[in-house]
Amino acid sequence: MLQIHWYKKYADSKLSSVHLLSAKKLILSDKKYLGEKVFSFLNIEHQFKEQVDWNYLGHGKLWNYNLQYFDFLFDVHITDTEKACLLNDFSEKLLSGHIPPEPYPVSLRLINWIIYYSETNINSPAFHKALKYQVDYLEHNLEFHIQANHLWENYIALAFSGLALRDETLTVHSLRSVERQLKEQVFADGGHYEGSPMYQSILLAKLLMLLDAWENTDWVTQDNEWLRIGVSKMLGWLDAFSFRNQTWAFLNDATAGIAPQLSVLKDVSAQMHIAATEIKLKESGYRKMENRYFEVLVDIADIQPEYQPGHSHSDMLSFCMQYKGMPVFVDPGISTYQTNSRRMLERSTALHNTVAVNQKNQSEIWSSFRVGKRAKLTIECDSEKRIVAYHNGYLGTEGILHDRTFTLEDTRFNITDCLKGDNPNKQGLASFYLDHTVKLYIEESSGLLQINDDLMMRFSGECSFEIDTYRQALGFNFLENSKVIRVYFSGSLSTSIFAK
Repeated sequence: MLQIHWYKKYADSKLSSVHLLSAKKLILSDKKYLGEKVFSFLNIEHQFKEQVDWNYLGHGKLWNYNLQYFDFLFDVHITDTEKACLLNDFSEKLLSGHIPPEPYPVSLRLINWIIYYSETNINSPAFHKALKYQVDYLEHNLEFHIQANHLWENYIALAFSGLALRDETLTVHSLRSVERQLKEQVFADGGHYEGSPMYQSILLAKLLMLLDAWENTDWVTQDNEWLRIGVSKMLGWLDAFSFRNQTWAFLNDATAGIAPQLSVLKDVSAQMHIAATEIKLKESGYRKMENRYFEVLVDIADIQPEYQPGHSHSDMLSFCMQYKGMPVFVDPGISTYQTNSRRMLERSTALHNTVAVNQKNQSEIWSSFRVGKRAKLTIECDSEKRIVAYHNGYLGTEGILHDRTFTLEDTRFNITDCLKGDNPNKQGLASFYLDHTVKLYIEESSGLLQINDDLMMRFSGECSFEIDTYRQALGFNFLENSKVIRVYFSGSLSTSIFAK
């Protein structure tokens, strides 16, 4: 049992209701608690035999965080009595020092608890005390050491708390901090600086919830136009980044089942009379090349932000492609945040649709959320149908610059790779990861690759290719077998993907 110093600034404050008229549907709550002390997070079910161990780490830190978020409070299939039992159990153990508080889960939990209290007016002394103590704890334990989405979540939670406690000082200070983080963390094109559509969606959902609560509070007089504009730009970026079928590529740390879908974010925004700003991808480092049938998302971003690259991958000059609204070449995604070989693989250059030289990473990836020496990218041509860029990630170790050109024509998408440098032992590996739904054949008459029924693929240059199986991550701890094309070359490689 820990000796926790609880600050008691808000101990005597009265809780008030904070109402969401539109944004509650952004909370993903279904099928996380299955009854009989069975919880399901990150595609892993676990049953506690006697009492819930709120500190359980048997499935990793992220699973435990999800256990502590309390998203399941909004699952209509769970009785109010069972929810109250879980809340009281957690509250009592938190107050007694059996559960060490951490700022990030405290932030997410506070918002859920405040919304749940506002709906039920739950009358539990332990719950009320624990909620108010956590507000004070969070004020004294902001995640300045991590920054990025963590710090922004801290401030959003404190703003919610200020509304619930009807504390003007806390509310105004927190809203100003939320605004500062919006200016720091969101690029001019509306993209969040960690470059993940998943975290973009998570943060956008939280901002919509905060705005909804704020606009339904009669005592906060500050102008919220800055937040409405920020939400509009972030929604516009997500719309521009996503494919026409409303799905997004799993670039950097991103996967399914964690964030609200784009269609839901759009629906909530529309109910709140917020339209997406029309965005052209630029400062965030992504580009969209498209015509009637092809949609190609290209990554020409540096590792960012420089001071917190924890969710970045070593994937410069990678791409994802859909054809006629169906996924073809995909980012293989992520399945874990644990420090293990799978996590290292999923952040590596070799597991992306780009080129690895001599089996090295472009940037030095280490541990689960660390980046050492980083490649720098230079853009030479940046137009709607042609992109040319190179990076220096292999210059120091291999004496090589990797130059890549993307060209989109009416019925053809071309990629040209060039390894520039005098290293006689340079060996390039260009990888092309296919979605698990794709069928791949070798056409006997021509030796070309056929993708599904309507696409062909040709490689030119001194090269050889092989077809292998890889494990595509469709969610945390959810992997499917799929195909990858690996092309080995030493100088230059031309790849053409064209309609049959």
